[in-house]
Amino acid sequence: MGNVYTKLVEVQSKLKAPKSQFNKFGNYAYRNCEDILEALKPILKEVGATYNGETNYYGYPIIYLNIADTDLLNEITTAATYSASGMNKQAAMMVVVKDKTLRDKLSALNASILGITSDPFYNAPVVIVVLADSNVRTYIEDGSLVMGNLMNAAHSVGVSSCWIHRAKEMFETTEGKELLKEWGIPESYKGIGNCILGYPKDKTDKIPSPRKENY
Repeated sequence: MGNVYTKLVEVQSKLKAPKSQFNKFGNYAYRNCEDILEALKPILKEVGATYNGETNYYGYPIIYLNIADTDLLNEITTAATYSASGMNKQAAMMVVVKDKTLRDKLSALNASILGITSDPFYNAPVVIVVLADSNVRTYIEDGSLVMGNLMNAAHSVGVSSCWIHRAKEMFETTEGKELLKEWGIPESYKGIGNCILGYPKDKTDKIPSPRKENY
């Protein structure tokens, strides 16, 4: 399984950055950040990880491990398929978006609804669009349970996630309807949420905020 902690341990054990710099005043060799980064790049490629210097939705640098790993995504999405649903009709559907061109297209569509030009998906490399059949009376509840299970499943394997709103509005636009048609999904399916997935470099975001009194 492509667990982030396993891969980080492997990177740490293999990383050896040479001391290619020399301080003439102190007469000693040393390594700088560029030396370390250059030594890190081939190891990241070897274990299926990349670093692009961007930041995640908490403002921390991201190391994008290979979240497109099929086994890991299957583990997350399979857990979501076992979500409770009204009368067990299983009205929801997931569209896993790994292709960057499509991911950016969805981001731009979401941003246009919000009225911004920045990336509402916070640079996350993978987006899971959750839709649900509006012919089923509990479609909103069913889709919301799938979103919740996606996030719980992602957390269980060390992947960070966030629910990005406005999926309903996205697929009510002409462009959104064209995407549904392209995907072979009937227009009766309405957007519930966009679940973004990624690995933050800093784990501070894993600390839950205090619970409200009587929550």
